[in-house]
Amino acid sequence: VSWARDVYKRQTIEGVARRCRMNRATIYRQFGGRESLQSALLLSEAQKLVQAMMKSVVSLSTPSDVLVEGFVTAMRFAREHPVIQRSVAYEPGAVLGAATAKDSALLRLGTTVMSQTVRWAQSRGFAKHMDAEVAGDVLARLYASYVLMPGGAHALRTDDDVRAFARKSLLPMFQGTAASAEP
Repeated sequence: VSWARDVYKRQTIEGVARRCRMNRATIYRQFGGRESLQSALLLSEAQKLVQAMMKSVVSLSTPSDVLVEGFVTAMRFAREHPVIQRSVAYEPGAVLGAATAKDSALLRLGTTVMSQTVRWAQSRGFAKHMDAEVAGDVLARLYASYVLMPGGAHALRTDDDVRAFARKSLLPMFQGTAASAEP
């Protein structure tokens, strides 16, 4: 699906087929149209994101570190991914449409991965007060909102910004404690 990145350059299926030296009927037969092609690309890239997150946390032992560094890795992935950045800048509606296509497959993937992570953390005494499915869904939606709507009060531009945000905002939710108040 890597050749599908051309779709996000506002090209047609015919243009993608021409650049890939494929018959457009083959692309239509396999994907059914531009939206399905975008969805397939997003799912493929989401799987790469999950792999990057798993690789970044595999040596960590505490649920706090896993949550923080997993979020840092996910935000870095989106920040450094040229297709995601171009899409968010020029076609955020198309990204949202593709993300919610196919019965919200992309959201379900994120929710599943995060729910499993919360269950792992709960097995170590962390986030026991939370429903793992709900927490996974909230984390997946939170990530999507920061990717699709960058900036704002918490402009997460660097790994350090993301890490500080995760420690101050995410960890207290999962630990069941209030964030410390600023003087």
